[in-house]
Amino acid sequence: MKYLFLDESGNHGLIRIDPQYPVFVLGGVVVSSPADLREIDRAVAAFKERWLGRRDAVLHLADLTRSRHGWEPLSSADVRSSFYRDLESLMAGLPFKALACVVDKRAHVARYREAASDPYVLSLGVLLERFAFEIGSRERGRVIVEQRGQPLDREIHAAWRYFTERGTGYVSARVLRERVASLRLRPKREGLAGLQVADVVVGAIGRHYAGLTPWFAYEVVEKKLRTGPGGGYLGAGLVVLPKR
Repeated sequence: MKYLFLDESGNHGLIRIDPQYPVFVLGGVVVSSPADLREIDRAVAAFKERWLGRRDAVLHLADLTRSRHGWEPLSSADVRSSFYRDLESLMAGLPFKALACVVDKRAHVARYREAASDPYVLSLGVLLERFAFEIGSRERGRVIVEQRGQPLDREIHAAWRYFTERGTGYVSARVLRERVASLRLRPKREGLAGLQVADVVVGAIGRHYAGLTPWFAYEVVEKKLRTGPGGGYLGAGLVVLPKR
């Protein structure tokens, strides 16, 4: 069984686009087995124990950067610098592949205008395709998505039904149903390690493509991106839309 943990970075709305963060990223991590999932759980818990002396704080970008919800020790610049270096080491050693879709919202609207698709739904279809490719014909997978509140959660379930009934551009509905057993929404408060790692991955990718100062080395995530037969990750582990 393979697992895909998904999180997002940025707002998926297209009406008011933030000029400081004009991208939307949906992405996360592919974990290849229950054993790898247990290893990630142990490593993330030990990391939090090392830095906080506790394991219940959630590894969440918004809380790290604001030094809140258990991450108050990061308010010191010296501590924060050491913390991020250790976080990079943690991420580099974890057994996962990164998978993400980046939507340049301004270019997306400029190209498609009123017909522009919702970036979240568009990205979900892209990631389900790549996850199905990663699973192959001999295994099955599960998708775990962080809950975002009722309106968006309903949209996610509706998009999931659409793709499993009609397929995507490159994967038929039958193949998708055969390979991906389920899509489940889980709350952040549960502290699932896979979702916490996904938060770090999409945050790093989002800041990179928004042109913002990195808080975490993008190269660490870049090395984790799923690659295709030719060894490149563009189109295989990272899809940037609209395509040029």
